[in-house]
Amino acid sequence: MNTDPAVRTGRSRGALRRMAHHAVYLTTGGLILSSPAIGVFALVSTILSTVMLNHPVAGLLEEDIFVPARAALIVLACLIGLATVILCCFFGRLHRSRAAALMSASVPKPQRGRWSWRRVAMLGVSPYGLRLLVYHLLGLLWGPIMVSVVLACLVGGPASLLLGLRLNSGQPAAGILTLIDVLFIICGAVLLLGSPWILRAVALADLALVKWVNGVDEKAALAQRVEQVTQARSGVVAAADAERRRIERNLHDGAQQRLTALAVHLGIERSRHVKAAASGTPVDPQDTQDAFQHAQAEVQSALQEIRHLVRGLHPAVLEDRGLDAAVSGIASRAPFPVAVTVDVPQRPSLDVEAVAYFVVSEAVNNIIAHAQAKHAEVTVRRIGRTLSITVSDDGVGGAEESRGTGLTGLRQRVESVDGTLNMTSLPGEGTQIRVELPCA
Repeated sequence: MNTDPAVRTGRSRGALRRMAHHAVYLTTGGLILSSPAIGVFALVSTILSTVMLNHPVAGLLEEDIFVPARAALIVLACLIGLATVILCCFFGRLHRSRAAALMSASVPKPQRGRWSWRRVAMLGVSPYGLRLLVYHLLGLLWGPIMVSVVLACLVGGPASLLLGLRLNSGQPAAGILTLIDVLFIICGAVLLLGSPWILRAVALADLALVKWVNGVDEKAALAQRVEQVTQARSGVVAAADAERRRIERNLHDGAQQRLTALAVHLGIERSRHVKAAASGTPVDPQDTQDAFQHAQAEVQSALQEIRHLVRGLHPAVLEDRGLDAAVSGIASRAPFPVAVTVDVPQRPSLDVEAVAYFVVSEAVNNIIAHAQAKHAEVTVRRIGRTLSITVSDDGVGGAEESRGTGLTGLRQRVESVDGTLNMTSLPGEGTQIRVELPCA
């Protein structure tokens, strides 16, 4: 068992982060479920009212109001039903979004046609629409349960524990008071210590319901995974092809041009010496020395460009000394200050390290080329089984993947190891890239 304090701190932060995600997931789910549940309740109430008008007890009322009342209730039921179906569809999208953002669960969107009034009308009797209605009807009970669980774990547990300790600090008048104290303390301790597991269990139960609503079973999940792997493979092939073209372009525009010019220069110098030897004319030693110095400088420049190109592919320092030294080397070559924070107590696999290095290198190069920034910050942390990378700057912002700034290749490289990339780039407020890579 690893007793490193940094590792224990990272695990504790990861556990607290997951518990916070579960709490937010349950709270938002409970609140979202309330609105459509009210619509479903109103729909059921209206239908029941329409049915009751045909009941014999309705004979207490005048016969004249039956027909208009039934017609009005039928129209009202149709309007409420349509509004409920539309609202359920909208909130169904929110349920998929919160599952992806807070539970890291990709729930595929059900296959449906283009939006139309006919599709909305048919949605109420489709399997997906019926599951949505059932889920939101259960929300009348399930939504308050989720919110109550969060309040019980995060508020009720500490409050019960403090209340029991406060009561126990006094002088009990009877044995029953001591029993109440003990019950408060036990319940508070169980809720407080068991909060991560309780919240996770309830969140997984709701996630299972969300998957059931969207028709996600083992076969659908496997099909989705195959599609993701296919897309990731295509992205890797495209990224490798783009990298090959970049290497070819850099070699052609850099080292090859220098070496070609050097060959021409040395050829001219050789011809001059041959002509001088044939005519018996002495050669100026200073000109020869200048030619050799120029050739040496060109060779050194070409070697430097080749080293820089190789370093961009897979630097030796990354394999020998890890991400800390490699990222620091990237920051040292930037023309502006780059603050570097690396907290990786346990090194990830070589593939993840290579992707992390590529992310930082490409992000910093994009900042140099496009951001017009004066300062940048790079943070690399390992939290549990996740390597988190954040690169931010104070530049002009407004970066978009469609503009060809290298972000598409960056995303493809991250997704090749099942990672995620999120970017925030508001005009005038700089750019922040957040990447999470899974570690085995």
